[in-house]
Amino acid sequence: IGSYGDGLVLKLPFFGRLWLMKDMSVLLGTLSMLLESGIVIDKAVDSCVALCSNLCLREAVQEMGHRLARGNGLTACMRGDLYPEVIREMVSVGEASGELSVMLRHGSELCLEESENKIRVIETMAEPVIVTVLGLIIGFIVISIVWPMLELMTAYF
Repeated sequence: IGSYGDGLVLKLPFFGRLWLMKDMSVLLGTLSMLLESGIVIDKAVDSCVALCSNLCLREAVQEMGHRLARGNGLTACMRGDLYPEVIREMVSVGEASGELSVMLRHGSELCLEESENKIRVIETMAEPVIVTVLGLIIGFIVISIVWPMLELMTAYF
């Protein structure tokens, strides 16, 4: 169920993208730091595999490490639905300009910002739902207390 279940989680309408952006932010930020400290890219990617909490992303990052070890570029290794187009473009620009670690850091910040925005939207959408549910619960409690009292009063009259 592991990889299949995580694949389904990523396909959830709102939360899948949130989960992916959170993991992507950690992955890109760590990869940026490792590259800045002089670690070779394929070893850096291999070191980042354990950071991915989603098994689908973890498998994709492992495959990326294997392809990098065979001599492919990072942009070529990021093909697929898991990697957002804007991140692939940033990586491509970083590879072309020789500033890959800087672009990975910017990509990490972008993913973090997107995930924070999604969390704010979820909070905004959840607030009226929570208030409504609490109102219904309180209304049910009040009715369950008052109803028997009304029945007792009408029984005597």
